[in-house]
Amino acid sequence: MEFYRDLAVECGGPVLEPGCGSGRTLFPVAAAGLAATGLELSPEMLAAARSRAATLPPEAAARVTLLRGDMRDPPELPGPFRLISLPYRTFQHLLTPADQFAALAGFHDLLEPGGRLALNQFDPSLDLEAVVLRGPPAETPVDRLPVDTEFTDEGGTRVRVRYRREYDLAEQLLRQELHFQSLDAGGGVAGSERGELVLRYTFRYEMEWLLEAAGFRPVALWGGFDGRPYPGHGEQVWVAEAV
Repeated sequence: MEFYRDLAVECGGPVLEPGCGSGRTLFPVAAAGLAATGLELSPEMLAAARSRAATLPPEAAARVTLLRGDMRDPPELPGPFRLISLPYRTFQHLLTPADQFAALAGFHDLLEPGGRLALNQFDPSLDLEAVVLRGPPAETPVDRLPVDTEFTDEGGTRVRVRYRREYDLAEQLLRQELHFQSLDAGGGVAGSERGELVLRYTFRYEMEWLLEAAGFRPVALWGGFDGRPYPGHGEQVWVAEAV
């Protein structure tokens, strides 16, 4: 959040965040004094964002615009923008190269000349072999799947998250099956909900080509939000300029 907020302050407003979700990284931009527009396809997430926006200080809430739409073909937006940001791997929800290019070309048209685009995504190079060759068999029962994390939800219930992960190497897709297990006081499973996440990964030079083809000049590629060099795998943090 701090990375995208600070970059927004550096670039100046207005700022657009496609796929803004509940506003977790959008509202701090507005709190920093910049006009911030969030675009969200999911009506449920947009409702969550509007609910959270109502709790902001009035001066920050007045700087927020929330709209429903698809980043590949957005509605009319209050641009042009100085910065378009896609935090938390939002770009990876575009599951084909055609969708990726359509979104990037549209972002270019929404930016002022010299405006910037920032996004982060993962490059799974070191993860592929472990998952593809040594991951749990497809028939593994849920209770024997790896644990991703545990957390306490807003109602005070302890939740354990187990996952099953697989890669479609031809299409460069990561498919992740998630099981959210509600735990009772003794640590037993009291209930479970299943979710699915599909993301497309893009390798370093593939991403560079997409950016340049859409009219951007890559400015920086880091391996983390602290500006560390990109080592050839792991997190890709991109900043590009519209030319």
